Amino acid sequence: MPLHEYITADGGIVEILQGTKWTEVPSSWKRVITCGSVATSGGVKEKSTSQQVKEGYYKAECKDGSRFKSTHSKSKIKAAWGW
Repeated sequence: MPLHEYITADGGIVEILQGTKWTEVPSSWKRVITCGSVATSGGVKEKSTSQQVKEGYYKAECKDGSRFKSTHSKSKIKAAWGW
């Protein structure tokens, strides 16, 4: 059963679960076409700090090329990469 969202005349949002019988809505309400919010059950996990550091270094190396110079020590970089 689809969940439809409508914006009321005063700016509020109303969600209506449309079943087998169509629910009539006032003509002053406007249908919201975009998806309001979506919930997943464990499909997406937050990236670890190590993964974020790796991605940051990769982007910086791609952007600056051979001119890239890190402000961190080699031992900290190796620890982040797991070497």
